[in-house]
Amino acid sequence: MKKIFQSAAAHVRARGFWLACLLALASGTWQAQTLQKDAANVKDTAKVKAHVGAMPENFHAPDVKIAGATPAGKDLVLQLTMINRGPGNFRVLKWNLPDGEELTSNLFTITCNGKEVDYHGKMVKRRVTAESYRTLAPGRKYSVRINLSTAYDVAAAGSYKIQYRVINQSAPDVSETVLTDIVSNQIEVDK
Repeated sequence: MKKIFQSAAAHVRARGFWLACLLALASGTWQAQTLQKDAANVKDTAKVKAHVGAMPENFHAPDVKIAGATPAGKDLVLQLTMINRGPGNFRVLKWNLPDGEELTSNLFTITCNGKEVDYHGKMVKRRVTAESYRTLAPGRKYSVRINLSTAYDVAAAGSYKIQYRVINQSAPDVSETVLTDIVSNQIEVDK
């Protein structure tokens, strides 16, 4: 298993983030690694699901909560809050934590009456650099209001289930590449 993750880490550096994700999934070790090494660090609202390389002993994924989803005509607006409860800084990719403007990647899993709602927003290909991150200091939080209708078809009436879910890649200056699956609570909204 160690060779598989070393190979995936090399692919992250050489060929990119998504290829490494595919290798980890194909190996069948993605969740097994999590359950064995990260169970002690899992919070109920933010879970570490996968990583490539070694995780520091004091690693904590940030807590993420979504709330206040309010239907307003064809729009669906919610509040996303990320809190760093770990002992050290947590660097999150800027596109994984939008600043309230349009979304540039699929950050949410949304269903309406049990059917998946497709993402139709921009998909921007990026190169990860040191400038690609927002730093959350210990105890700090970042909050933003997001209008889901700018990137998802949420105009239809129905019962919506919404959850934030992203894979965050460690900064390029970290010796081992770490992939962290950050997951929020799930909310339900009737529209």
